Amino acid sequence: MRDYIIMTDSCCDLNAHMAQELELNVVPLTVHMNGKDYANMLDGSEISFEEFYKNIRSGILSTTSAANVGQFEDAMRAVLAQGKDIVCINFSSALSATYQNACIAAKTMADEFPESHVYVVDSLSASLGQGLLLYLAVQKKREGLSAEELVQWVEENKLHIDHWFTVDDLNFLKMGGRVSATTAFLGTMLSIKPVMHTSDEGKLVPVSKARGRKASLQALIDKVAELGIEPSEQVMFICHADCEKESRAVAEELARAGFDVCVNCSSERGLSGAQELADKLAAEHGVRAIAVAANVADAAEAAALVDAAYEAYRRVDVLVNNAGITRDGLLARMKEEDFDQVIAVNLKGAFNMLRHTAGLFIRNRGGCIINIASVAGIMGNAGQCNYAASKAGIIGLTKTIARELAPKGIRCNAIAPGFIATDMTRLQTDNPMVKTIPLGRMGKAEDVAQAAGYLAVAEYVTGEVLRVDGGIAM
Repeated sequence: MRDYIIMTDSCCDLNAHMAQELELNVVPLTVHMNGKDYANMLDGSEISFEEFYKNIRSGILSTTSAANVGQFEDAMRAVLAQGKDIVCINFSSALSATYQNACIAAKTMADEFPESHVYVVDSLSASLGQGLLLYLAVQKKREGLSAEELVQWVEENKLHIDHWFTVDDLNFLKMGGRVSATTAFLGTMLSIKPVMHTSDEGKLVPVSKARGRKASLQALIDKVAELGIEPSEQVMFICHADCEKESRAVAEELARAGFDVCVNCSSERGLSGAQELADKLAAEHGVRAIAVAANVADAAEAAALVDAAYEAYRRVDVLVNNAGITRDGLLARMKEEDFDQVIAVNLKGAFNMLRHTAGLFIRNRGGCIINIASVAGIMGNAGQCNYAASKAGIIGLTKTIARELAPKGIRCNAIAPGFIATDMTRLQTDNPMVKTIPLGRMGKAEDVAQAAGYLAVAEYVTGEVLRVDGGIAM
């Protein structure tokens, strides 16, 4: 089977890091703005995203032009000269001439490289819908599909990509001929936001209207709930045009509606409480949730925990290493078994979970690891040499794993909480160090959860130790 690469155009709207991880060859469209032409590079190298949106908001008009035949010929020629074939998946033919230009270039290449094959596919998609199709296509390539088999798979599955979007400003739809001038004027006056989707013909089609930004975003969430088939088995991409805050809010809402959970407790004794939590999550958010008793300090039990999660959901996307115990005592009085036990649970437990989960992440070409360290591992704490050593070890482990797994698209970060009000710290409320916290209070579990939520979606953050300590370790 001849080797091949997957080519596309910059309308896919994947970020540059993801395009690189997927090993895509990307031909840029052209942006015309303020009398200048810019190649629409995924990294924003010719015109930054910040500058682009700043110009848009100041009233400067922008137009685009398709990737031309010459661009595709140059890109294709460079690949074919290496003895590789090409599967080129492009922006919808109903919205751009990019697909047609790729077809013309492919015919030219057939004459220059008669022994090679260039397959051009109309994605009938736009923006991150096209990006999602490419992501799935790459996974199929990595499963071993030939170029011909991949083309067949894309053709059979491209209409299974569902694209829904809303816009805040109707004037750009007016300029593109999507709505009339009257509709744009009245819609702007009344704060009417259209809800649209990409049809099976690859066209942008208005579906409904919402009054106000919040309502339009909720309409998108409702559509996911309405149309999603086994959402836990699906991959969802969320794209925004300089609306990061709102995008995150939508992502959080969708997570509440469909994120499956495996709750771990250390022994059968705690299983009823873990199951109660799992049932609560399932009842409140409509997700699948299971409870598994496993002592992560034991390699076999850690492996069984990972297997249970995978068997339940057929994938694992995020690992949070949160197991921890304390056996406090001054150095002179600390028993060897107290030191060993804390290291076994807090540090070796994380290692066990990492070792057994990494294979799943590598297979998926992505994953997120969040290790719970402590400010004690940064600044030390009298009477906790075992605990501080275990958490310092977590920090070193985090940074090492981040370096090892980054080439596989896997991120690894740590959270270093300070004094957090939990069952384990309930006896520390009178600790004089609490009074030294600059923010004037002990932390809450929600504070750590928020940090974990950020690290779970922060695609360009790895090897970081995020302190959640009210400023005590500044």
